Amino acid sequence: MIFSLSPKHLVVFLIASLSLLSQPPVSTAQLEIKNLLNKLDSHYYYPQKKGLTRISGKLTWEQQDTSAKKTFFFKKPDFRFKGQLSDHTFEKKIVSSGRNPNVPDNEKTEYIKILNNYLDAFIPKTL
Repeated sequence: MIFSLSPKHLVVFLIASLSLLSQPPVSTAQLEIKNLLNKLDSHYYYPQKKGLTRISGKLTWEQQDTSAKKTFFFKKPDFRFKGQLSDHTFEKKIVSSGRNPNVPDNEKTEYIKILNNYLDAFIPKTL
């Protein structure tokens, strides 16, 4: 049996053949992806491999005035949670960000005392 192709079918067949030949095989694409992932992996920091050496986070909060009829929030000073590895000991502390100059130092100290109770929640001991 002889297949006869119309010019329309021949054009479709040629386009399909060329598109298959122009695309790289799947194995080449997979190899490129694997190389890219290995390159990214080599530049990524894994704390579980090397240990966490430093971490920092910012805490901002507001307090609602429930005695007022209208909802009003008091802005509280910003603080930073800092942790750093020093002589094989991971030291954690809370420091004022210094962005609220209107808050007296004794009030900031009181806030730091309160926040120290939550230090392990923000920077766990396992790090």
